[in-house]
Amino acid sequence: MATPLRTEYDRRMALVEIDAIVAVMLGLTAEQLCAIYRSQFGVLRKYEWEMFFAADGHKIGAATHNVGIRQTPEETFFVKAWVKAARAGDLAPDMPEGWVKPDREAEMARAHADFTGRLLAGEYGDYAAYGAEHGDHGNLLGGAETELAPSDVPVESR
Repeated sequence: MATPLRTEYDRRMALVEIDAIVAVMLGLTAEQLCAIYRSQFGVLRKYEWEMFFAADGHKIGAATHNVGIRQTPEETFFVKAWVKAARAGDLAPDMPEGWVKPDREAEMARAHADFTGRLLAGEYGDYAAYGAEHGDHGNLLGGAETELAPSDVPVESR
């Protein structure tokens, strides 16, 4: 990477991509990655539900501890109005042009698909040969998934 991650949006997207890369490395599917996010990161989900990013990449949040560094009072007012309307089931105000509403699950699924595609295309080496020798983690090559019996798992792995 030639340019540092200067905006809060870019830094958050880098974290999403790291989550996806690690999931691919561990053999997790995108759905399993999203299930982990849903079950283990409730506070993060709440903060991101109340979060937006402005066109220049700065974060805009509703809660005091979720406020972006360069967030203006007008942006705070909009986000609090959006949260109030969304919780009440009312029509939420239109998002200002250029703003982005994050959706970590969709972003992780897209990143997972991208990195899986790169892995299978050979961008990171010959995964087919690795899978043949060591097992196809995550069933990326499309073969039947086989479960190892406890007696088949090496002692050092138990």
